[in-house]
Amino acid sequence: MMEAMVTRYNPSTKILDLSQFYTCSLFTNNQLFVPLNRPAVLLAALNMAAQYTKHDLCCLNLSKNYIYLGEGLTWIRRLFPELKVLDLADNKLSDLNELRSLSGYSVEVLNLFRNPVCNSMDKECYRRDVQKLFPMLIKLDNLNLPSLDIVGTKLKMPINLGNSYPILQYGCNLIQSNPLITLVELFLTKYYKQYDDTMSRQMVLEAYHENATFSLSSCLLKTCNQGSLADYLPKSRNLLTIGLNKNINSFIHKGKANILSILEKLPKTKHDFGSFIIDVPFASSTIIQVVVNGVFAEEYNENHNHQVFRSFCRTFSLVPAVNGWVILSDMMLVTLVSSELSAESTKRFYIFKPTMMNNTYNRTSLQTTIQDTLPDVLSTLDFKTSIPKCPSSTSFLSKELPPLSLPTNPQQTSACQTNFQTSVIQNLQSSHQQQNPPASATVGILLNSQELNSSCPMSNSKLSFPVNNTKPIESDFTTSTKMHSSSNIDNTNNELLMIKRFSNETGMNNKWSKKCLVDNNWDFAKATLCYSKLKPNIPSIAYKH
Repeated sequence: MMEAMVTRYNPSTKILDLSQFYTCSLFTNNQLFVPLNRPAVLLAALNMAAQYTKHDLCCLNLSKNYIYLGEGLTWIRRLFPELKVLDLADNKLSDLNELRSLSGYSVEVLNLFRNPVCNSMDKECYRRDVQKLFPMLIKLDNLNLPSLDIVGTKLKMPINLGNSYPILQYGCNLIQSNPLITLVELFLTKYYKQYDDTMSRQMVLEAYHENATFSLSSCLLKTCNQGSLADYLPKSRNLLTIGLNKNINSFIHKGKANILSILEKLPKTKHDFGSFIIDVPFASSTIIQVVVNGVFAEEYNENHNHQVFRSFCRTFSLVPAVNGWVILSDMMLVTLVSSELSAESTKRFYIFKPTMMNNTYNRTSLQTTIQDTLPDVLSTLDFKTSIPKCPSSTSFLSKELPPLSLPTNPQQTSACQTNFQTSVIQNLQSSHQQQNPPASATVGILLNSQELNSSCPMSNSKLSFPVNNTKPIESDFTTSTKMHSSSNIDNTNNELLMIKRFSNETGMNNKWSKKCLVDNNWDFAKATLCYSKLKPNIPSIAYKH
């Protein structure tokens, strides 16, 4: 998909043409079908486009792709905040409500020509309603629009404006990665993995300087009146509200022991790495300032559909130490989360929860339907699928093939937590004196790029879905041997059909298609996403039939 996207992108005009994307010769020659009218496929395509264009896109053409659902379109605003031209012509959008997820998006040119919605209402009402959704619109369906008074109009800000890092003064080599990005992202990843420990935050202690300071601030927002901040407001430091009879310094916690004490009193958390926005406004050989905005779940429980989310802003001041960098100053702001950010984090924290439906059978067959229980915020997505009963994860494992599932190795996480103060950059000052510093000297703990990707989720694309190690669903039927045999035959047929379908869509042979499905617990959607992400690492032997 990335290869096809490269041929469709014009870097001089920043135009990405994905019209009739499924007809691309790279797909048809390899017997692949890539329909952008499926939300999961559209999501993967937009994510790759954002990664390739660095989120800097002026025009996006999605015409003639039979798109009929607007749910996947919300990621356009998230991934391309500077987009000015959006072409959705010749699709199957029948209701303007499908575009409500893009309400307030500051596109200036929109093309909905030859969509059913164009003929479903009066032309004047159609124009007026579209302008209400897109107040900055100046051209609709190739026709100039009269100016619209936007006074009092509420404009939505993009969910994610992207990360910002300074360019090192010794020169920026576009081929090599910025070592500052690697340092900051690896540091934050390790810190929050230890901070989110379900038992204790004791491990973060070594991340702080001996004379480090920590302060907590919290406030309620007028626009977000749902929820409570009772766990944070009493500990909040605010010079405007602290009484004269109170000691201001009591809200500043100095030293490792005091910082750990206050952190242990805060509710347990699980941070959403996909929501992180990182800014490094200042960096030198003596200090690095890091600002992190994002969302975390409070008292996270994967068995609950409705999590309690909080929005936060964390400002770290890092100084060099013997073995790496440590925190000298830590300021944290916690407040309520907007409904939009809460919905995005809910999608990323979503875990597949199968429920067994009533078994219906006749004399010769037994059918089992496995469905997913979705939280309310996801009920509009068409995620419910009927899948065959999965066999044991060991029955089809091949020791000769590498796993085709996203890495979830607990040993890797454990190794990542053993020593927080790694020698990431020994001295930025010495790096300034080198013409072309090698990438390998930047992060000593990383052996290769794959390890960076697995240990540092923020180093991947903006769009990140948590992949959970869901156990395969075992058969627990207590019927007769004859019915067992019939069920096994039907199950085998279903598996063969899934393998054949997956092979047709990916171009891989049956052996590797089966391996990918097994490693992803026979979840077709998850296997498709994993294939899209791991495709560059799949050997050519997988495509030999």
